[in-house]
Amino acid sequence: MERLLYEKNADTAELIQSAKRMVRNLAVEADTKFRRHGFKLEFYPVHELCQTMFDELFGLLKENMQLLYENSSWNWVESAKRMEMREDEALYLVVFNDERLVGFTHFRFDEDYGDAVLYCYEIQVCRCWQRRGIGRMLMEVLLRMATHCHVTKVVSTVFKSNIQSRQFFRSMNFAVDSTSPESEDVDYIILSRNL
Repeated sequence: MERLLYEKNADTAELIQSAKRMVRNLAVEADTKFRRHGFKLEFYPVHELCQTMFDELFGLLKENMQLLYENSSWNWVESAKRMEMREDEALYLVVFNDERLVGFTHFRFDEDYGDAVLYCYEIQVCRCWQRRGIGRMLMEVLLRMATHCHVTKVVSTVFKSNIQSRQFFRSMNFAVDSTSPESEDVDYIILSRNL
């Protein structure tokens, strides 16, 4: 049994590394669709993000999410959120219109209970661009990447109070994941879409 678990973990780790190698080419392919709609999509591993770009992404996240965090048990801890966004495994797809930030997704290929998954940490769109299909296009890219990279599912954690986000994920055929806490006391849910 221990040997089988080791082999599965090794296979999962190799799958994750393989996915990370493929993602840049998949992002370039996805940019074609964005350009047809007047946008530009760029891929950045965290170490390729300049400080100005990082600050702009963080500013958008803060604008959209700070109040939700403050009204949750997690609270808003800016330094912790900055550290999370700067972790070595962080990957970003960033959408621009005329060189202006429109939205982004922060994601990672990770192991989740022994399975290789694409974990969507953030999907943020500027308020003036919301409800125009940007989030949907970003999520479609993540789903395509996940399928192409042979991970088992796409996962995201969402505040229960974030009705707009929950509706968005439901519209993308996400459901409550088996790993989501069942307690009424927690103020978040884990959503996933199996591939």
